[in-house]
Amino acid sequence: MGSVAPLRILLAGSTVFCLYKVLQTDLLARGKKNVVPALAGMTLLLLVSSTVLLSHWLGRPNIVMAAACCASAMATTGIVTLLYYCHVARQPVWNVVLLQREDVALWRGFVARALGRKP
Repeated sequence: MGSVAPLRILLAGSTVFCLYKVLQTDLLARGKKNVVPALAGMTLLLLVSSTVLLSHWLGRPNIVMAAACCASAMATTGIVTLLYYCHVARQPVWNVVLLQREDVALWRGFVARALGRKP
């Protein structure tokens, strides 16, 4: 199995972490310049503390455990960022993460222009 299991674990965490990477620009534009580094610091704190605690409790650390610690820290940061953004933007979570009708129309226009057609 080798590195396949850690890769799958990291993939799950990094997918949710993309919320942080996408929303940080919007938060900065809204003047929340101290929130973005605080969330990055939270990720580091969660990663280090979970790795130290789990390696202490479980004994011998391994790559799967390190991947699980990293993925959980990244996923937590993504979820916290999403919830904070929804609070700041005054939007329900489902409006932010689910496609809306206007999103579909926007993507249709992009695809039509890419194919050289009028939207």
